[in-house]
Amino acid sequence: MEELIRAIEGLEKKNRNNCKLIVSYHNNGVSLTAEDLGGLATKIQEAGADIIKIVSIANNITDCYPMLQFLACSKVCFFCTGS
Repeated sequence: MEELIRAIEGLEKKNRNNCKLIVSYHNNGVSLTAEDLGGLATKIQEAGADIIKIVSIANNITDCYPMLQFLACSKVCFFCTGS
């Protein structure tokens, strides 16, 4: 994660030629909690991302709930994958 943040911070907004920076974070290991999602989205946004996409695994239907909570109050795009 720290490597991702450093890479984003290295892309100065003035050198993007009016382009939006999309950051896509994929967590294939475990389901993310609401706290994890909030912290992750905040870190990525503070680093300078314009558009954020977060993908996490959902082992069951309740694993999707933390992402659904954020849909109503954020501009982050969330996806859940399953097996």
